[in-house]
Amino acid sequence: MLMEKLDAMVQVVTEKSIKDMELINLEAHTLVDSLAKLLIHNVPCMTSFQTGEKWMQELLNGHEKCCFNMFRMTQSTFHQLCTDLESNYRLLPSDRISTLENVNLFVFNLSKGASNRDVQKLFQNFGETLSTIFKRVLDAMNGLLRDIIRARDPKFKETISQIIKDTKYMPQFKDRIGAINGTYIDAIIHEENQLRYKGRKGTPTINVLAACNFDLLFTYVLSGWKGSAHDSCIFLDTIGNPSLNFPKPLPGKYYLVKKGYPERQGYLTPYHKIRYHPSESRGANSRGP
Repeated sequence: MLMEKLDAMVQVVTEKSIKDMELINLEAHTLVDSLAKLLIHNVPCMTSFQTGEKWMQELLNGHEKCCFNMFRMTQSTFHQLCTDLESNYRLLPSDRISTLENVNLFVFNLSKGASNRDVQKLFQNFGETLSTIFKRVLDAMNGLLRDIIRARDPKFKETISQIIKDTKYMPQFKDRIGAINGTYIDAIIHEENQLRYKGRKGTPTINVLAACNFDLLFTYVLSGWKGSAHDSCIFLDTIGNPSLNFPKPLPGKYYLVKKGYPERQGYLTPYHKIRYHPSESRGANSRGP
């Protein structure tokens, strides 16, 4: 009786193994056949007439709002950016792809958080080529940002005209050189690493520290910290790490920094228990000018 059961079990296992092997062989045959069509017969993959260049030209020659919604900049700004990158930062076109299209796919990738496959479909090009283009534009953009995100007066010797001409700020803020704050920017992170990047809202983010002047122009930007990192930790590392090249205030000068940053010489935090915003002084339900 026992031997009969064992024989039955062996037969079932054998039949299942044969079926599994047949399925594996079928899948392998299908894969080889597909590769043969691509490699031997050279079947084209990118065959759509709706190329990225045509789509780009429609945006750059169409309604201003459509361009801004897609690229986060106006048409004139986009053209000027391409001109600057090509003239000053060696972003040259290739035989098949213009500088406009190079910058176009880079900006589209960032503004929409698009994957490489999304960009392949839109621009009808292969992933490796698009990755190479993205890195080339990124290198050029890094050069541009190093030139424009900086203090006009590195020594902060002069008091800017906006303060001198405004009695509300002069002379109390004559030595103020800028303001420092942080913000969270949504990030696309691999699932296994998302927990470390989740910030206050529970989504993966990058914690960015930035400084600006009275013209609301950025003078320093530091990105890359995980969304879970505390603001004070980022602040202290930024002003204490010489390799980050933060423009520190000279003696007598100072930045305005947000509440929650630790107090340090040259960095003025809001006074405790003082209401600064008019809406807070009038009460939460108050209305009017």
